[in-house]
Amino acid sequence: MSIDVGLAKFLTIAQAAGALGVSKVTLRRWERIGLVKAYRVGPRRDRRYAPEHIAKMLRDASRGAGPD
Repeated sequence: MSIDVGLAKFLTIAQAAGALGVSKVTLRRWERIGLVKAYRVGPRRDRRYAPEHIAKMLRDASRGAGPD
């Protein structure tokens, strides 16, 4: 079994939700309405999130500019 080294730079849905302090359901909802971009990977089409995007969401939330 090989692991794509580039994929290691992305967060799983559990990691991203934990970092943002929201549930996985909320993160999926935000993806559906376009507030966050998820990349689908592998045969199961698992979601992965760019750490830079999650960090930006955290910065925006700390300034009071979170999702509507």
